[in-house]
Amino acid sequence: MTEDRADGQEEDVLGQFFAASVEDVDDVLVEEGPYGRLSIVEAKGLTEVSLATLGEILGVGRYDQLLERIGEGPQAESEEAGVLTIPTELRDALAEARDINTLAASWAATDELSLDGWRTEDSLRVLRELSALDPEGCGKRVVKQHRGEAVELSWPPSALSDLDVPEDVERVRAQMERS
Repeated sequence: MTEDRADGQEEDVLGQFFAASVEDVDDVLVEEGPYGRLSIVEAKGLTEVSLATLGEILGVGRYDQLLERIGEGPQAESEEAGVLTIPTELRDALAEARDINTLAASWAATDELSLDGWRTEDSLRVLRELSALDPEGCGKRVVKQHRGEAVELSWPPSALSDLDVPEDVERVRAQMERS
């Protein structure tokens, strides 16, 4: 996507998508972007319009409602940068999408993306990378995506441990060594 600059030249509009809690979005992040701070997905030309269209394709809401919610994020003072807020239900529906190839083809075929020259391969790459951004830092997304393939086992709660951070792993290792 391009945008007209004040000098009449066209400039590429680059989007950097990242997963962050509301508390992590500060003025520096809005002004300077997430580089070096968070994992990102780069995608040129995505706007509130194309993201609201994706949400509608996923069935998470009406286009006009999604458009308004996505555009509510903070803007830089210069108004040259800002944050688009991806609704949780859109993020979750994308993470749980069973047929990402069909979703990518449908999204790439929309006016918003096809007029910008997007192909199915482009939208497939972006959708795969976006669905891999895990804001919860855990395997919940993987479990949801593969629920039908899972085998349920019965274990006593005392034999289970939550391993979210390196300290948890060290704690369990120490417990195993004592046993």
